[in-house]
Amino acid sequence: MATFLVGDIGGTNSRLGLWRNGSLEGIKQFRNTDQATAEKQYGDYLEEAGPVDGACFGIAGPAFNGRVHMTNLGWTFEESALSALFGCPTRCINDFHAQALAMHHIPSEQLHTLQTASSEASKHAAVIGAGTGLGEALLAWGGDRYHVLSGEGSHGRFAPKSEREFEVLKSMMAKWPDHVSVERVASGPGLAAVYHILFGEKFETGGSSPLDPAQVTERALAGDEKALEVMKIFISTLADEAASLTLKCNAGTTYLSGGIPPRILPLLDEFFIPSFLSKGRYRSQMEKTTVHVVTYPHAGLLGAGYGASEMFTSS
Repeated sequence: MATFLVGDIGGTNSRLGLWRNGSLEGIKQFRNTDQATAEKQYGDYLEEAGPVDGACFGIAGPAFNGRVHMTNLGWTFEESALSALFGCPTRCINDFHAQALAMHHIPSEQLHTLQTASSEASKHAAVIGAGTGLGEALLAWGGDRYHVLSGEGSHGRFAPKSEREFEVLKSMMAKWPDHVSVERVASGPGLAAVYHILFGEKFETGGSSPLDPAQVTERALAGDEKALEVMKIFISTLADEAASLTLKCNAGTTYLSGGIPPRILPLLDEFFIPSFLSKGRYRSQMEKTTVHVVTYPHAGLLGAGYGASEMFTSS
């Protein structure tokens, strides 16, 4: 029975586990800032877990030719170097490639449905998720199986839809005059930035100041008016980007994953679908799309497990 080391490497936290016989074992989470290097983190884990037959990591950054440089952290991963370190074949893929691989294996009870559509809808699927960054991927149905297309769509331009959002854009353009991406708004750091822009309470994501993105969500859920306005902008931006991604592949199902959506389900229930449907002449098309929030906490690791299985099946 083959055993694989699997990893879900995000901008803030890393999760490691073992994939054996189609299931996850030994899951551990690490805060990236507590680790001198990623390699030491994984080496310490394997020293305790024992040898593995292969490894697959879903990493928050674009994957090219076996190399991933993390957009929001600065770490770089090379398949060749990791293979030498672990003494086994290693695959490095984008974290939302891994998320997409997991979607059709998520238990139905861990999918929170925002909208149900006709079973006659397209079999293509869109995957988008917000956390430290904003990830995106497509699942294209090829007639006999799904093909994953992961990219960096969240780094397309942020398009404001209201006066308040124009205010956010104008302020962000003062800092990033050449380009303000969707991720600058629809992410954990985006919550912090928008709150500061609208209300002048400066806080950073490192936890040294009186407010952080997690507290914005807590305050919004408790009914705080300022935090709720920020969260509405976040949800409106996330929904608009999810709808755009859905249209680009004519998806019949859209999955919302990542760390933030499962924490704000009551707000998504209330505010997400109106913005998702707001696509002009294509409103009726959006109404035909099933929308799920993934509440399963280890989708990235699950997808990395299937990514490892693919690597050995095709070899």
